[in-house]
Order: sequence, then structure tokens, then C-alpha cells
Amino acid sequence: GSAVNATVNIPAFVPGTFAPVNVTFTQGNPALPSSFTLRAASQFHAIFIRVTCGTVTPTPTPVASPTPGASPTPVASPTPVASPTPVASPTPMPGACTFSNGGLNPQPTSKSGVAAPAGSFFSELQNNTGNTTESNTIAGFASTQGTFRLADNFTLGQRCNLASVVFFAYQTGAPATPSPFTAYTLRIWNGRPGDPGASVIFGDTTTNRLASSVDTMIFRLFNSVVPAPGSPPGTTRRIWANTVTIGTTLNAGSYWFDWAATSSGPTNFSPSVTINGSRGAAGANARQLDVASGVWTDVIDTGTPAAAPDVPQDFPFNVMGTAAP
Repeated sequence: GSAVNATVNIPAFVPGTFAPVNVTFTQGNPALPSSFTLRAASQFHAIFIRVTCGTVTPTPTPVASPTPGASPTPVASPTPVASPTPVASPTPMPGACTFSNGGLNPQPTSKSGVAAPAGSFFSELQNNTGNTTESNTIAGFASTQGTFRLADNFTLGQRCNLASVVFFAYQTGAPATPSPFTAYTLRIWNGRPGDPGASVIFGDTTTNRLASSVDTMIFRLFNSVVPAPGSPPGTTRRIWANTVTIGTTLNAGSYWFDWAATSSGPTNFSPSVTINGSRGAAGANARQLDVASGVWTDVIDTGTPAAAPDVPQDFPFNVMGTAAP
């Protein structure tokens, strides 16, 4: 957050590090209080650290003791009154309104042992632990505005002000800079898109809600080992974290996001949730809309080889919100 009367210094660090990051600050005016908020986040969790410092009390100038005289008649000291025990201000923490729908399992090396470029990570399609003949085969699902839309569900345990949601996507072969993503559209449904009775309660398919697009330093890979001989690791699928504004309040309940992206190329893709040693989680239920036909279908990874079973998928996204009265 914005710092008040403080210059905050956060040293450079490698994303995903487990090493301590030492943050320092300097008060601008020691006679005034200072405050600032730090936020640390991963694909799954986020934490807010609120720092508040009072004024610096100057050291009093010593005063010479007076020459001793006759001792005055003692006066009874007043009965001391205990000072109230200070109560610490609660540290703001993300609750049920800030959450993740899953991550991309970023790793510094591929399953085949190839290291990712310095400062980068690989998000690799998975095979089930112990299965060396079958793996997922779809690096990403088309999410191109005007052609396809994707949808996935979420649940709120309380009334929430939803500020934004971060979706993840790549455009194959796009340069490292600038981001290829220029627009996102978003809708929220009160039921599963395509089901009778489900309806849109927020958003539309035309308003651009993209606030920012940031390089995650993660590259999407096909499985580099399973099935043999695997696919060589590459860096053509750079994943971007795209923050989409919401700005609405929802009551506790179950909902669905429905989104599409515009990028500099003809097609872009959204990687599915990636779980180490698993082709997919039980209960995964994402959907995809073919805009031309108007038909919603379940998102599945058909697997490789062709005889591998179909596995339903979910999409990773991070929601930022606050509790609403």
C-alpha cells in the first residue's frame, strides 16, 4: 500500500525464493508517525503485513540539580493508577474474499532435468505418479475473444466486495516484451454456464476490464519424459498474469467466472491447474464456450497416447476481495 512518512526499500529477489527478504525503511520526519503495508503472495496464498511506528521522542537535555536545602515536610504520594495494557492493532489478513483457485506448479527444472532460464520456471504437463505411459497433452485451452470463452466456478463463504481477479494465459511465440495481452472481458454467473436457469449477474462480453499484464517468468511445457521419449523443454509459451477488475459485491454462495482475452496474435491459451504428480483434481469442472455455436462443453485433457483416459480440468485464478457488511 501507499507509505506514509516512510521510504521503504525492498531488495531485488528471485520470485519463488524461500530465503528471507530483508525490508528496511526510513522515517521522513521523526516527529510524525509512519505506516505502510507489505503484501507477499504466491499462486496459492497471500499475506498482508501492516507496519506502524510512532514519533521518535527526543532525549531530554539534563538539568543541573539544585543546591540541597532543608528537607520539606513529606507529602503523601498519590496512589499510583495502573496504565491500561496496550492492545495490538489486528494485522489485516486475507480471508474468505481473497483466495486462489489453484496454481501452475512452477519448477526450476523440467522432469527431464533441463534447467529453466535464469530467474524463470517451468510449468509442465503432468502424468499421474507411477504411470510412465500416459500424461496430459493440452498445454492450454483457447480463450480468444470472439471465438472461445472459458468458465470456472468459485464459492464465497461470506458477503464480499470483489475487487479483481488474476487470470493466466500465453500466446505461443510472443516476444518477451511487451505483453501480448491487450483486453479481457468478464462475466459472473449465478449457476453453471449453459445450464437451464443459469444467468449472468455481472459483466458483459464487450467491456475491457484488463488492468495490467505481468510476466510470471513461467514457461508452459509438454511433459518432457512421459510417455517416452517426452517433449523437449522450450520457452515459446511464456505465461502472463492478467489482472482483471471486477468492482461488485456478492452474497455468500456459488458462482462462475466466464472470461476471454484479446492478444496481439490470432489465438491465445489458458493453462489449466497443474498439480505435481496428478493429471487433474477430483471435482474439476471448468467449461469452454464455442462462441459460433453457442454451445458450452466441459474442459477435459484427452491425454497422450490416444488410449489415455479423459481427465476434467480447472483453471488457476486469484481473487482479491474484502469482507462486505
